[in-house]
Amino acid sequence: MSDAIGYPAQFRVDDDKVRRYLLDPKHEDGGAKCAFLLSVGFTLDDPVTLMTALIEHPTPQTLVRAYAVLHGLRYHFEGPMRCPGGISAQVRTVWQIDARPGLHPARFITLKPLRKTRVGF
Repeated sequence: MSDAIGYPAQFRVDDDKVRRYLLDPKHEDGGAKCAFLLSVGFTLDDPVTLMTALIEHPTPQTLVRAYAVLHGLRYHFEGPMRCPGGISAQVRTVWQIDARPGLHPARFITLKPLRKTRVGF
């Protein structure tokens, strides 16, 4: 990670991004992610639990890449994500701080499953 890129002070997950992308089995890009998330215990009718897990995922220890993009700064985090029922799913989450005046939280962009592990927290 480049020392010139700082660590985000806050993270934000939009409700619409979860409901209409990650938890939509018919979404062109999110459908496979939805199937994965359902397989590790998340449900279509409880987006708040998934949103909480996503917000808890990024830590300084799981940050694997930070870089500038055309419209801001992008961050990749890899490691376990807490799932319902004590399952830990290995995922990459991608976040972005948009380049605009003022301070803004890193917003959730996407999730990629890496592998599933049955380990309790």
